[in-house]
Amino acid sequence: MISMKTRVGSRVLAGVAAALLVAGCTNVLDEAKAESTIRDDLAKQLGASVASVDCPADRAVKAGDVFECTAKTQDGQDLAVQVTQEDDQGNIEWELTTELLNVDDLLSVLGEWLPQQGVTPKAIDCPKARVLKAADTFDCTVTADDGRTLTVTVIQDDDQGNVSWELSGS
Repeated sequence: MISMKTRVGSRVLAGVAAALLVAGCTNVLDEAKAESTIRDDLAKQLGASVASVDCPADRAVKAGDVFECTAKTQDGQDLAVQVTQEDDQGNIEWELTTELLNVDDLLSVLGEWLPQQGVTPKAIDCPKARVLKAADTFDCTVTADDGRTLTVTVIQDDDQGNVSWELSGS
């Protein structure tokens, strides 16, 4: 088993929903529309599907109001989303407040490291979104150009983006 350590940092995502999110003629935010908009925008930014977004029900439309929604990734991780109502028309702005591991940086580092281990990667497949969480582990699958399939187990050493990994397989 071969291992390595590095820092891959984090990334922050945000978005603005230009759609009117008022339910009917009432002064209550359209919860379903807000959830759908956040889910779709977040999925585009993550490059991965989002299983669900849950926002508080019966939220009064009020400029400057701030509340939390929870997004859930396909692999069950919870992501905190801070939502701000931009005006009294139901337009919202959102920001992901959960810090994510920068998987793009990790892929780049692995792509440079693997050839040093005698593996020329044809493809490296890692989860698109991982919450920064000390001691969390996840697997990436490496398909080598010679047809071998290898596993890189990534260990988050802390919640600052420092990771180590181990290569296994034949």
